[in-house]
Amino acid sequence: MSSNKEYWLLRFPWCGYGTDMDRNRKSETSNKTKLQTIRRRGISASSVTSQRVALLFFFTLSQHSSVLWGYADATTTAVWKTGPWGVCGSASCGPGGWQLRSVTCEDTLLHYRTRNENCQQFIKPTDRKSCFKICDHHQNEYNWHVGNWEVCKHSYQSQTEELSLVTNCGIHSSPDGSQIRQLSCVLNSNISVVVENSVCERFFRPPSTQQNCRVP
Repeated sequence: MSSNKEYWLLRFPWCGYGTDMDRNRKSETSNKTKLQTIRRRGISASSVTSQRVALLFFFTLSQHSSVLWGYADATTTAVWKTGPWGVCGSASCGPGGWQLRSVTCEDTLLHYRTRNENCQQFIKPTDRKSCFKICDHHQNEYNWHVGNWEVCKHSYQSQTEELSLVTNCGIHSSPDGSQIRQLSCVLNSNISVVVENSVCERFFRPPSTQQNCRVP
């Protein structure tokens, strides 16, 4: 009496509309292995398809840690990895400086640095940006500027349930509304000159930009 054994191997990376699974079916009597590819349909797919879909993904570990940028597809396992931004390099105070960071191509499966040509060039992150060099005298030149509070809007406990309160007059009002306002760091002598928030954060605690309110 013969018996068959099946071995399932999930082939990476997964596709957006389905997952390829290779089934190696081995017969003990013939000692031969037959490879059969079976395509399983994903949850969001309306029909079976053999089209591979590139998925863009980002991993942010913390505010100052590195970030991975890349596409998961059938042809590459390499993604861009960026380091934290360095200090603002400038000979003088104020705007006009430059910040640099490392941008490397890394293999996500083998966890080592590889050639830049192995990563998608059209999504390569920039390795420099302009910056504002903060000096002590800026404390007297810049400050926070806040806009007016916007209209109070409903906030919801869930997507389907709204917290509400019925007043004595029979008017429905909600105690769980919220409103926001814009915040920017500006030059004291000319509020139309807006700089990075980090300039004001260096010297002053930022005002609140959101508060609770009652929706009529």
